[in-house]
Amino acid sequence: MTRTEVMSKQDEKNQIAVRLGFRRGDRGTHSSRTMMFSDLGVLLDALGPEATKEDFRYSIIDDNLLAKKTVATRRGAFQRLSELYAFDNDTPIFRIFRQFWDYTEEGRSLLALLCAAARDPLLRCTARVVLDTPVGEVVEKKVIITALREGTGERFNDNLLDKIARNAASSWTQSGHLSGRNTKIRQKPAVTPANAAYALFLGFLEGVRGPSLCDTLWTHMLAAPASTISDLAIEASRRRWIAYRQIGQVMEVTFPGLLTEEEKELIREQG
Repeated sequence: MTRTEVMSKQDEKNQIAVRLGFRRGDRGTHSSRTMMFSDLGVLLDALGPEATKEDFRYSIIDDNLLAKKTVATRRGAFQRLSELYAFDNDTPIFRIFRQFWDYTEEGRSLLALLCAAARDPLLRCTARVVLDTPVGEVVEKKVIITALREGTGERFNDNLLDKIARNAASSWTQSGHLSGRNTKIRQKPAVTPANAAYALFLGFLEGVRGPSLCDTLWTHMLAAPASTISDLAIEASRRRWIAYRQIGQVMEVTFPGLLTEEEKELIREQG
């Protein structure tokens, strides 16, 4: 396959990923906000699984469910939260996130981080430096800034890179990967069967299959050994959220009832 053919194939896969709910490029919500976990929780506590994007818009802007002081800040909150979570049941990344949200309470912040990272390229840029830092060690802001600069080139000036790094560090703190206000210490987040199921689902949406599903960015974000992820996936399968089985080195994960026929076809096209 020529370089042009490889690039064309990658462009096609990126287009499919966007249709499934991923966001690509070098722009992201963390240039101005964190993953806004507290606001998200208020909304999902008030609005059921059948809520539409218009329901979310009305609740935030017209009903001021998030208690913002001005109309401008309400509109800004709706825009940023929509960027991070889509709020659209036609988007599988949000629809299944919303379903798993109701399956877990302890794991909701990690679930939100997974969804936000799928939707925000800037947050994804910071994942490797956070995850590669051993538990108990400091994650320096300058290291996060370096990762952002490598991922975005010359797009952002130093002041904005500093702000993005702070916002990203805050999101990783909300998820339980970091602790501390000014000095950020690497921690081990609590992981639940719903977290494992959703991480596997995100890899599946990207066309990954078999044992490789336990070696994606999404499963790495669980910060747990493969054996733990397998145990959590078995529990998720026992609860009939997913279908998981492993015999020796052969692993099969499917998601019965979670995808439409059109979505299944898009995923097959990725393969």
